[in-house]
Amino acid sequence: MVNEVFQSLVNTNVLFSIIPKGSGNGVARSLGIDMNIKTALKNINNLKSKKIDTVTFNGLPYLGIAGIGFDGFIAKEFSKRNKRGLISYIKVVLKHYKDFKCSKYTISCNNELHELDAFIVAIANTQQYGNNAYIAPRANIIDGMLDLVIVKKHSKWLLPILLFKGFTKTLHKSKYVEYIKSKKFVIKTNYKQVHIDGEPINGEKENIIEILPLSLNILS
Repeated sequence: MVNEVFQSLVNTNVLFSIIPKGSGNGVARSLGIDMNIKTALKNINNLKSKKIDTVTFNGLPYLGIAGIGFDGFIAKEFSKRNKRGLISYIKVVLKHYKDFKCSKYTISCNNELHELDAFIVAIANTQQYGNNAYIAPRANIIDGMLDLVIVKKHSKWLLPILLFKGFTKTLHKSKYVEYIKSKKFVIKTNYKQVHIDGEPINGEKENIIEILPLSLNILS
């Protein structure tokens, strides 16, 4: 819902706000919006606004995180379930984690070319997926930059350790994770399952992801 609504407000003077009623509330949490609905509603009346960055993935706007690879696959599988929430999401992850294969990626950014195999390639504007699971703890929604997070090939028994690092904001310290900051990424891959703000979409062989600095007015 957040993704659908904000798209029409990019580069306008209209103020946007979020009432955190989602299953993960990743964008709201990253913006520091109170998870208590009554408090969030009261805070709107303070009329404290700021400009934040937004992003486009092949021209499609998103606000928080886009992902290619395992998280794109999980977004599609999760969308088929009737029950939302963290427990349901974890069940989907555990069901498919051990059988998911890495894909090949060619990533262009900062006048550099990176060729690699990856389990997840996430392009983050905010810090977390939701429920305080931090994929990009260094991301800043007002810095005019994107954080590319590459989760490399790893032994599947490492899942509990990677999850722990995600929930403790230390994923960037893992030797299986690489971070790159840039304003634009061009990602070539044959893997087509992608998500933007948790919504599954189809990717292309060449995907262009660009930051739109300070393009949305938000109440927080």
